[in-house]
Amino acid sequence: IGDTVIIQKAGEIIPAVVQVLKKLRSGQEKKYNFPKLCPACHSKIKREKKEVAYYCSYNKCYAQNIERIRHFVSQKGFNIDGLGNNIITLLVDQGLVTNFSDLFRLKIGDLEILEGFAEKKSTKICQAIEDSKEIELANFIYALGIRHIGLETSLLLANYYQDFSKLMNTSK
Repeated sequence: IGDTVIIQKAGEIIPAVVQVLKKLRSGQEKKYNFPKLCPACHSKIKREKKEVAYYCSYNKCYAQNIERIRHFVSQKGFNIDGLGNNIITLLVDQGLVTNFSDLFRLKIGDLEILEGFAEKKSTKICQAIEDSKEIELANFIYALGIRHIGLETSLLLANYYQDFSKLMNTSK
């Protein structure tokens, strides 16, 4: 904490630290200690060898589930308009959505009973979900949130396999 670093673009979001400028240190820098437990579910935090990222070890972690659904509905995924962070959290908290596929089973009546939802808003969200059902293969692959498969790799896989059935019949 407090170091001056040089960064460069790496991947889509998280920059990579290229160099720490040790000559600019003031002596006030502090070592950062990663948490040992997930702040959301209190499961152990893990880190794969030779990787930088730390992860919650519990694959049904509430916070991870919310993030998976957010990624799925994102603009580069299924691009479901109107499903922002607060609505996704509400849907999960109310037990209406526990995974991606639950989104496609939502009905107007399911949403209308929620606080802040009227017929117009419920209809708009259900229509956005309906409109998202036909997407490009690359967007579908990206939406699944497979580890190490970003947008570029999704495009490469989609171009190589051409359709979903060929992708499904391949080995790991």
